[in-house]
Amino acid sequence: PKAKGEAAQMVNQAKGYAQARLARAEGEATRFVRTLKEYEQAKDIISKRIYIETMEEVLGGVEKIVIDGKAAERLLPYLPLDRLKAQPAGEEKKR
Repeated sequence: PKAKGEAAQMVNQAKGYAQARLARAEGEATRFVRTLKEYEQAKDIISKRIYIETMEEVLGGVEKIVIDGKAAERLLPYLPLDRLKAQPAGEEKKR
């Protein structure tokens, strides 16, 4: 009885997992088709939007400084090599 109960529980968990994965895959497919249709209508705009969304996702948690191109002409680039060399390998500062 106990083994049958555990087996039934495992089967139910597997079915729930399968349903969740299927729903997620269907949602992703629907989103892809919608984006494809938008892309076919306005390739330049959608390409830029996808690029911006990707950059937001990739750089969202990263500390960054953005400098205007004209302002950058007056700045001297500085890379603190002495501090970077002093850190042991693999112990880079997490941001």
